[in-house]
Amino acid sequence: MDFAASQVFLIDFIVSYGDTKSISIVLDLHQNIATVITSKLPVKEGTSIPMLQRAEQGMPLSSVHASFEHVSIDNPISDVTPQQKKTKELIGKRVQFVYSRKDVYYKLDNNLYLFVWLEKVIPTTGIVVEDFDAMRSYGKTYGYYGYTTGRVSNFPIGSYVKILNE
Repeated sequence: MDFAASQVFLIDFIVSYGDTKSISIVLDLHQNIATVITSKLPVKEGTSIPMLQRAEQGMPLSSVHASFEHVSIDNPISDVTPQQKKTKELIGKRVQFVYSRKDVYYKLDNNLYLFVWLEKVIPTTGIVVEDFDAMRSYGKTYGYYGYTTGRVSNFPIGSYVKILNE
């Protein structure tokens, strides 16, 4: 997806070399930086651990794992390299889509946000770029196809935005 006014691009693909993982890159050519999100789906045994057992054992409630890596483009990374920063600007704002406070938001640019969540019941990762200038969101949901492990599904999602309060 291309957010040309901000020079921000969302690149997404699946890597299948024994692991079931997806790589999504939020590329910011204006700042020459990127955030790389690697999502890894659980093996069959990981999907069958009940949430109560996960909580009792101090495990994450979601069996999906996601990692975030900040990179520099065409320059060595250093302490002064800018990063897409986590933000809480959208928490408490009422818009047509409502998310959990435990999920991750990054501010990409003015009125442009990255939102990533891991589902707890059905092992999936959602990655959405929310564009408040265009009043749209664009992204993907990644998980297993159907109710068994093995075959994966990676499909585009999006919505129109309606701000309900300021």
